[in-house]
Amino acid sequence: MSEFAGMGGAGLVPLSRVGAILGSPPLDFDYDTFTAGMAKRATSVFAAAPIVQGDSADGIPSDTIAAGRGSQVHNDFYARFDPSQGSVVVWWTPEFSTADRTGNAYIFYTGSYGYVRYEHDNNRFNFVVGTQSHLVTQAIVAGTTYCIVARWDTKGTLDGTNHACLSVNNSHTFGMSTRPDPYAPDYLDIGTVAVIQASGSNAIIEGLTVYRRPLYDSNGYG
Repeated sequence: MSEFAGMGGAGLVPLSRVGAILGSPPLDFDYDTFTAGMAKRATSVFAAAPIVQGDSADGIPSDTIAAGRGSQVHNDFYARFDPSQGSVVVWWTPEFSTADRTGNAYIFYTGSYGYVRYEHDNNRFNFVVGTQSHLVTQAIVAGTTYCIVARWDTKGTLDGTNHACLSVNNSHTFGMSTRPDPYAPDYLDIGTVAVIQASGSNAIIEGLTVYRRPLYDSNGYG
């Protein structure tokens, strides 16, 4: 069982150090589903869960899910995203299997120096932090839910060697032995690149949460 807690502005620390009643509930990397009431399990359109229906219109930035970066806190750190360190957790259910389409499917995007995307042509996830890229080979199956956790720390390492880790259904792959230089986020796009309305994820995206600390559990960072 993974243990996490948030304590004020101190970020995430193991529950064993702060007590189980404090902060956020634990994040268990073993979970690869989200909730029984989500849209993909509804018996018909809008029957049991709120969803968005219809195709994205190419070239229309407003036809996206996006958030501004917020006010500047310090240097490249903004209210909604810190490119120097953090975690993004999301449950992702793609509409297409690896070989069913070509191109890239963006899961989240903060600019050309910060994103996670699935590359159908290359059978892999690509996790970019600043000037570095972390590639994780993974075949995907349409309709299957994947719990994806992207973690990074540009100032320290997660395992003594690497600055990043991409976890897919509790399988942890570390990378980025070279320290990445962080870049300020432009915005936070979910499931596409809003500026050009391209490379849509074509997936159900649920429970996306951004943390300002690399998530840690009782076994370390993996």
